[in-house]
Formats: sequence, structure tokens, C-alpha cells
Amino acid sequence: MAINWVISDPHFGHENIIKYCDRPFQNANEMDETIIMNWNNTVSKEDTIYMLGDWAFGKGSLEKLAVYLPMLNGKIIMVCGNHDHQHTNWYKEHGVFEVHSGEYWVYSYPKHIMFSHRPYPTKSPWINIHGHTHNLLHIKDSIYVNVCVEAINYTPVNLDELIAKVRS
Repeated sequence: MAINWVISDPHFGHENIIKYCDRPFQNANEMDETIIMNWNNTVSKEDTIYMLGDWAFGKGSLEKLAVYLPMLNGKIIMVCGNHDHQHTNWYKEHGVFEVHSGEYWVYSYPKHIMFSHRPYPTKSPWINIHGHTHNLLHIKDSIYVNVCVEAINYTPVNLDELIAKVRS
């Protein structure tokens, strides 16, 4: 049975994100390899994964990403982040199943889910699953769930389990 996963902000190829967000890696290559390994050890080829933006950043990062994307398991549904919008067609051409340039609303779960890159103003009964805030876990309200790699141990999280943890 296919499982749904979620992740945000890997920033493949971005050396400075290691320093900015206190990521536990020596360099971008080690970071990229770890995130890819964690992704593929978690997500099967039949699963769906919601990627909430900011795939890559920096000179040569799209070239690296062109190599990485075919390596990643799962059917990828992407919400563009602030570093992705200019490359929407590029992602489709490189195998991303769906690319959404704005917020992506989902109604099919037991709760109303909104996927977005940045935290997006909402109120109950909606849950906003987002990225962008990296290791700044300042949003404590259970309506907002940060799935930046720093917040989820650089590993995609099971969407059903994540939703179950959020208040009813």
C-alpha cells in the first residue's frame, strides 16, 4: 500500500545553509547524500511525497538536482518555495509529478490540510503543513506544522502519522 510523506527545504548544493541553520554536515555534498539516503530509505517508489519547496540553492545546484531527482523514490508533488518559482517548468521536465506555484490545498484527509512553503494564515479546522522557517521552530500553535529538514531529522515524515499527532 502506498504511503504519503512530506518534507521541505533540503537546499541541495547550498553550502551556506549548513552554517545559517546549524546543520550537522561538513559540506553540501555530505548533506545532499544524507538527505537522499534518508529519503530513499523511507519513501518507496510507489509512495507519494509532498515536497514543500526550496529544493536547491546556489551556483550549479540545478545541475546537481538534475542528477538527484531521478535518484529519489516516490511520486513527487511539489509546492514551489521562494527559491523554486523561476524553475517551475524545469521541475516538470525533470520528473516531478505535479508542480504547484502557490499554496496547495488538500481536502481528502480526515482534517483540512493546506500545504505551503511559508506558514500561511489559517485557522481551525485547517492545518497548515509548511516549510521555510528551517530551524526557527517559533510557531507552536497546532494549526501549523513545520516540516523543514532541520525539524524532521533530514528524513521525510509519514503524513498520516503527522496528522494524527495534530489536535483533533
